[in-house]
Amino acid sequence: MRGVKVILWIAAILVIAATAAFVLFARPLLQFAPIASAYGAKKVCSCVFVAERPLDECRLDFTEDVSQVTFTQERDAVRADLMSGRFAERAVYTPGQGCRLVPIPD
Repeated sequence: MRGVKVILWIAAILVIAATAAFVLFARPLLQFAPIASAYGAKKVCSCVFVAERPLDECRLDFTEDVSQVTFTQERDAVRADLMSGRFAERAVYTPGQGCRLVPIPD
């Protein structure tokens, strides 16, 4: 019986530690995810369509780590997906005006 209590206490401590780690580290990062995906979509769109550079080369322009962001080039747009599409933004290129963020159609 004593062994079961010890295991339950250890499990409770692990749950509390995991919750604290999420609140301290992951939650603040998730607050910036919509901004990061919008920034990435706009920046890569401008790089691809205005500067006329390849998509893979445009990824190198970031000083931040963007390994978790998936950039997809469309005919006249770039889509940035973060966390498997949970945070996604799309920037469309218009000749003479450049790139702008637009809502993603459902």
